Amino acid sequence: MNQDTKPTPEEITAINKHLDALLGMDVRKPGSAGKLPAVIRITETLEPAGGKDFPVFPPSYAGEGTNAPPVYDLNGIEWGEVLREKSAKDGSKRITRYIKRARHCTMDSPQSHANRTEIAFRDDGELRTLVPQAEAKIPRKPEFADQSNTNLLALPHRIADFRVRASNQKDAAAKAIRAFAKGDALPLLRFMPTSIIFGFWDSRAVGYQHKHSRILLTRIDAFGVVPCEKRSLYTGPYSKDECASVVLGNDNLAEELSTYDAKATDDDEKTKASKEAKKWADKMAERGFSNALGSGLGGVFAERIERLALISLTDIASVFCFTTDSAPSEAGTKSDTAKKPAPDKALTNAARRYLLALALLAESHPRSIGSYRLRSGCELLPSKMETVLLGTGLDSGAATALKALCGNRVLLIGVAKAAHDILKIQATPIPDCAVFESTQASLKGELEQGGKKAKTTAAKPKRSGKGAAAVEATPGDDAAADSTESPEDPTSEA
Repeated sequence: MNQDTKPTPEEITAINKHLDALLGMDVRKPGSAGKLPAVIRITETLEPAGGKDFPVFPPSYAGEGTNAPPVYDLNGIEWGEVLREKSAKDGSKRITRYIKRARHCTMDSPQSHANRTEIAFRDDGELRTLVPQAEAKIPRKPEFADQSNTNLLALPHRIADFRVRASNQKDAAAKAIRAFAKGDALPLLRFMPTSIIFGFWDSRAVGYQHKHSRILLTRIDAFGVVPCEKRSLYTGPYSKDECASVVLGNDNLAEELSTYDAKATDDDEKTKASKEAKKWADKMAERGFSNALGSGLGGVFAERIERLALISLTDIASVFCFTTDSAPSEAGTKSDTAKKPAPDKALTNAARRYLLALALLAESHPRSIGSYRLRSGCELLPSKMETVLLGTGLDSGAATALKALCGNRVLLIGVAKAAHDILKIQATPIPDCAVFESTQASLKGELEQGGKKAKTTAAKPKRSGKGAAAVEATPGDDAAADSTESPEDPTSEA
């Protein structure tokens, strides 16, 4: 079909049959599922907009230890010679070594890239109607009142974000997560379907802490990198002693700063100056009144930069939906011999098609806007792309149709829309509720609950009794890493 024309109902029906032959309940069973494709892998070779002869800038992260300078996320490092021992502001000594090269450098982490791709369903007019839309509202100071509202699709922890947990819709969110944890994805699909695609960990919940790994994993990495350093000089209108005399009206400080200017060639020399002189000298440079020298990370030269996208068909095929009267009970089944409720085949197959279509649309969104502009000094252009299916049964007609579907945006939208209608997904997560509002009291309660939980988890765990399920408490939060590198000014993404 022409990728620029709207697909006909017959074309959507035909592709849906192919997708059901790969993802449907009738074929995705133990044994037969092993004969089907398991993963879609999309790789892109990217070129820096400035070319390979100029450094490209990865995200920087906090260094180890107090007052440590920022670092890049490098792996397979080949270290150079020891340069010198240097005193930090906290009095500790650091051995500074330069890095000759590294095998790998993160250019955009899975968490950050998930944040970039998820907002496609907020920003793209053709994709907005495919998922529920709403905003989270929190109280702010008057000067930040314009920053009170955030689209749910921009929340780094998604359905597990505190702006959902403390909102007036917290009970509905908790109910959707509990249902998903028990095997029924329908409530979460109707509430916040992108949480299933990009993953979430409800690690701060009380009584249950469900963790769901992302179906779509995307990242950008550089290989064979050589880190660079940069030097900078800002020339201000004042010398430090003139600024002290003219602006501060303090001739004694000016006299001391005239000596400070002559002596302050490095950090060790600066410590000899009085604290008052050092404070004002730093402030003058910081505010642009006087000269300021700078040094730091200067990007990397990279032999190769690649973007990787993995969509797990196995994960999608683990999703089931139930009708209201057949959904698993929240209380669970007391008897193992009792008949378990059966998932609804039509809803389940529609849900799997829906998630696949959304994942493919999200994956292609950054590419569809022209380039991967990650940050200043890091704009990457795709030069080569390869889409492959991994697993078995790759020569079937259904597998061939799936591979062709991956790059067909118009047909993907049609597939998603048809499944969206079957699943009865509304325009907002909760009917007639476009704002999830948190109050000062609800946010305070959330904070206080976190404090109580911290004390509880700090206690020594009790030994599990016979037959009891062992629960492993893993520190950290997969989604929390999403917020450490923002799309606009990365320093780390769900």
